[in-house]
Amino acid sequence: APEMSTLGKFTAKADIWAFGMLVFHLVPKKKFAELTMQPEEDAARALSRQVQGGASQDSCTAKLINIATSCVAMSAQDRPGAEEVENQLHALLQVLLQN
Repeated sequence: APEMSTLGKFTAKADIWAFGMLVFHLVPKKKFAELTMQPEEDAARALSRQVQGGASQDSCTAKLINIATSCVAMSAQDRPGAEEVENQLHALLQVLLQN
């Protein structure tokens, strides 16, 4: 997490950041190969925007990307807590199980 390099301490929010990065590593490489970034936009936001904008994209993948994007916010204060991430993933799982 960004704050780990400056503050040198591990926190629950750093774990959330690591989870978000893990999700991005699991996203098919094709999505990254097609990534186009706008000025002053980081890769996480660009990927989230691109997945949301693609009409043919899997909505569950888009939701997972949105969760991951919130997890990799530069400021630890802007990241969700573990319980919130768990609730979002549980809701996503329920959608998958209904299909």
